[in-house]
This record gives sequence, C-alpha cells and structure tokens, in this order.
Amino acid sequence: MNEVVVITGASSGIGLSHAIFLTAKGYTVFGTSRRSQTLDKKKLKEDFVRDHMKWKFTNKEKTIVKPTKNLIPKKIEKNLDELIDKIRFFNMDVTSDDSVEKAINEMEIEAKKINDHGINILINNAGISFFKSAEVLSMEDWKTTFDTNLFGMVRVAKAVLPQMRERREGRIINT
Repeated sequence: MNEVVVITGASSGIGLSHAIFLTAKGYTVFGTSRRSQTLDKKKLKEDFVRDHMKWKFTNKEKTIVKPTKNLIPKKIEKNLDELIDKIRFFNMDVTSDDSVEKAINEMEIEAKKINDHGINILINNAGISFFKSAEVLSMEDWKTTFDTNLFGMVRVAKAVLPQMRERREGRIINT
C-alpha cells in the first residue's frame, strides 16, 4: 500500500492511536505536532500503552487506580517500537497559517516521493480543551479553543484541498 495519511495532533491520545493502527495496516503516516522535534519515542510508547489499558478504580478511604488489562492487539504490541519508528513527524501548529502552509508543502513533497501523487487522506485530530467550568474560562481561552479545534481544522483542510481536487481524489476525516 502506498497511501499517505496526514494526522494532525498525532503525538498523543486518539491521534497517536490512529497513527499506530494505520501504520500497522500498511499506510504511510505523517503525524503532526506543535513540537515534533522534541518528541521522545519512548514517551510516545508509554503514553500509547497507558491509553490502551483497562483501569480499575477503588474508593474506600482513598482512590486507588490500577491497570487491569492491556487492550492493545498482540500484533501491534509485539511490533510497537517498529510501528512508532515508521511514523514521520512534522512540526505544525494548526493555529498558524504559515506553519500549516509550510508543513503541508513539505508533506506533499515527501508524499510524492512515495506514491507519485501526494497526500491521500487527512485526519484532522488536533485539539485542545480546558478542564474548567464554562463561566470560569476567559474569552482568551475560548478563542484559543476555537482557533485550534475549529479554525485549525478548516486551515489544514484548505491547505490539502487544492491538491486533492486537482487529482480528483482524497479524503478528509474530522475527529
């Protein structure tokens, strides 16, 4: 398979899970992160394993949290280091027009070396949240949330759409 998938926010959570599972299925995955140059493969693995555990919470005198079951498919668990190594990370801040344009251009060039036509699939996954009550959030917090979660998604989609339209193929998935 020589399809190239770009996943925004691929350094943690659902984005990292998408990246690992799609790599295991044979896709070439380009993951993005605001700080891709500081990503630590060991930490990515630890986070992925932690996120794919079943946890038990007990609350008698104090809350105790224990992992009870590993939910990672055996084939992925066995090859996890190799799968993480295969993911190519690019620096991209979805709140910046310049950063998105630069990263998408770099990824299009790299994708064309793999499949002659470029990015096949975009998974818009980057997002932030604040763990506060709505009335406590400042307007700046709200603006940051919308700039990342909504306008960031639009910004990246707009950057890949011209090439996809020209080729008359491509998929955009918003998570």
